[in-house]
Amino acid sequence: MADKCVASDHHPCGWRLDAPGRYSREQDTREKLVLRQVYGIPGKINYYMIFAIQLRYSLSDADAESRARQAWIALRCAQPSIAATAIGSRMEYSIIQPESSDVWVSNTFSVHHTEDSAISLSRKIQPNSDVRLHFLPGTKELLLCASHEHADAHGMLMLLDALCEYMAFPSAPKFDTQSDRLSPPLEVAADIGKASPRIKQWTAQILREWKARSAHPLCISADRSGPGVGEVGTIRLTLTSKESLAVFTSAKTSNVSVNDLMTGATVMTAKMLAGNVHGNWLGGVTFDARSNCMTDSGSQQHAATIYFVACPAYVRNPSSLLDAARQIQEQRQHFQMELKSNSNSLNNLLALK
Repeated sequence: MADKCVASDHHPCGWRLDAPGRYSREQDTREKLVLRQVYGIPGKINYYMIFAIQLRYSLSDADAESRARQAWIALRCAQPSIAATAIGSRMEYSIIQPESSDVWVSNTFSVHHTEDSAISLSRKIQPNSDVRLHFLPGTKELLLCASHEHADAHGMLMLLDALCEYMAFPSAPKFDTQSDRLSPPLEVAADIGKASPRIKQWTAQILREWKARSAHPLCISADRSGPGVGEVGTIRLTLTSKESLAVFTSAKTSNVSVNDLMTGATVMTAKMLAGNVHGNWLGGVTFDARSNCMTDSGSQQHAATIYFVACPAYVRNPSSLLDAARQIQEQRQHFQMELKSNSNSLNNLLALK
């Protein structure tokens, strides 16, 4: 295997060879922020993602299970960053060899010979710090699970897509040159620079808007305080295919994105549950930064990354779900225009974080 680092040697967040088969690097600013959110309450994983897909095939259960297992190993070799671990302020990775793949699979891959569906199983899965794959032959479903430092939502979808491709077109896992395929963090992929006065001024203005509206916030109060706030009950929203189509159609008809529409729904839910007639939502909007990455860092081969950008946003006393969505859309579009007008402003914003 070639001991080659995937990032520039002078960048502290670039992967480096520590010992044969072992690599490490410093976490970038984005990763440190996400890790603080994920592990903010000691002993708990506070941001755990579960993505599922239902497959269509005519294979026997045994053949399907074998293909899923081989696809999982192939994904580990093709996207080695899924197995990177956070140790203190560093990320560490150890290459996988054919003789050690069975141990890794036994720890991260589960087959459920039950009547459970992906939805029912997702209620039982306990958050774990590594990326795991669950296969349900009875319903022909795959569940990919990860704590947030391993990937963002777009990345999880791309990883599932890759798994489906490996199952449909099996090939031998590429155990060699894994280090060449380690994904760089966003600060390396987007070549982050220093924050400019313009982006600092823009962000400061948004934060002043926050402060001016903070006296009447829209929020849902937790039913307990202190560390126990992480243990409050949650309500799982399940949308049928028909309901999902209705959301998409509504967004398209109203000329807003699905993300903005769903964020608007969250804002109005907070308003209704809080019982506030008047109030302001203070939050933020995010978008995928992969298109701003250099070379191929934004491609599907670097799905196991957290390549998103966030900026502060607010909603002024929304009168309806659509009103909230359009206010969010306006600020997001303004933010994106700032990025286009200043090619380095993405780097500036990330450096500001």
